[in-house]
Order: sequence, then C-alpha cells, then structure tokens
Amino acid sequence: METDGAGTHPRVDSTNSLDYKARVAWFWGLDLELRVVDTKTLYVTPYTDFNVFAGQGVGWHLGVLNGLRWLDSEFELRLEYRLVGAGYAPSYFNTLYDLERLQFLPLASGGQALTKYRYYEEADLDLIHGFYGELYMNILGLVGIGGSYEDYQGDDNASVTLRLDLPEIARVKLAAYYARRNFDGFSELFSLDDAYGVAEARVKVAGPLFLFGIYSIHWVLNDDVTSSKYGEYEASDDFQVGAGVAFSF
Repeated sequence: METDGAGTHPRVDSTNSLDYKARVAWFWGLDLELRVVDTKTLYVTPYTDFNVFAGQGVGWHLGVLNGLRWLDSEFELRLEYRLVGAGYAPSYFNTLYDLERLQFLPLASGGQALTKYRYYEEADLDLIHGFYGELYMNILGLVGIGGSYEDYQGDDNASVTLRLDLPEIARVKLAAYYARRNFDGFSELFSLDDAYGVAEARVKVAGPLFLFGIYSIHWVLNDDVTSSKYGEYEASDDFQVGAGVAFSF
C-alpha cells in the first residue's frame, strides 16, 4: 500500500481508489478424501487437507462433509478442525477478498490497516487452532438457507457469512446476505460495525415489470482529506427503491 508524504495515511489516486502495488499470493496443497457412506439419501465424506501459503506458512485441515436428501429437500453440513501455522491464512480468498486484499488489519503495534498480503508477511503470528462450520439447506425447493462460521484462538479471529433465498411466492421474492469478519466470538456475531449486508424484496407487478427495495451495508472509501479516517474503508448503510424489468430466455 502506498502512503502519503507523511507516511501516515494510504494514498488515494485521482479516481478515488487506493494506490497500491500488486503482488501474487501463491498457494498449493494436497487433499485426500474418502466417501464412506454413499446412498440415495445420505453421504458422509471425511477428508484432510495440507496447504502451503508460499513464503508465509502452512496449515492442516481435518473435516467431514455430510449430506442428506429427503422429501425433495437437501441438507449439507461441513465440520472442520484447522491447525493454522504462523503466517498461514486458512480463508485467504473469501467473500470479502476484494476489500481485504487492499485493507485488512493493522499490526499489533498499531498503525494503519495493511493489505492482506503485507499483513501476513509482517505480522508476528503464532501457531493457533480453531474450527470452521458450513451449513446449507434447500427445503422443498422453496427456501434456501446457508452460512459459514469460523473461529480461532486469540482476539478478533472469528468470521461469519449468512444467506437466505426465498423464491417468488405470490409475486414476492426475498433475499438477504450478511457477512462480518475479524470479530471476537458469538457475542459480536450480529453487530453491524464493520459488517457487510444486503436485503432485497422484489414484487412482480405485471409482465416483466417489478418493483424493488434494497437495504445494504457496504464499504466506501473515505475521501475527506480533513478526516482522520481519510484513505480508509468504512461501513455505510443505504436504502433504495425503484422499478425494473426482467426477461427470461
């Protein structure tokens, strides 16, 4: 990340984007799995992964993927134990990567938030362990619910994603998505500080015409040069209503 002349704030270019130098993050790994149960209604697959974040650290994952198909519904549950070596990132490429790659976390000594690559390159990290869980449910083809949660030793090492999809029923379609990273356990799960979320309602009017309402919590770059947060991403909420058309082919 490039900084201003004083070296205290990220530098913003003429298009109001952070100025940074691109680097390549290399990962490689070995995955082994064995499906021990495989029927029309149930499958169980234990697995293990050994992964390397080149030049940074290594990690080991041990888990089981379970699936159940029943009454036109599908349920899938993944439970995973993770051993995280110093400098290893178990979820480096995640749903918030476009933000985190530019502004992730500050070092323990303080200062501005670093790019994700630079944080893992410079932070003084220890060997830790934790768990990851992922659940997806498709109920009767009418409701889709899914999400993931991970937590590791130490402060601010938890992350969550949640998703809900309701297909069009009585001309109304609903969808919602929520994500939060680097918080401290279940007590902060639904705090809107540093969160990302979208909730949408769409009402079909006639033919291809529909009305919609969208509430979102997203990240925007602070471009106020007088602010102490200049050059940093901050959470901001927004609400929109409107009309649109959709065609299917």
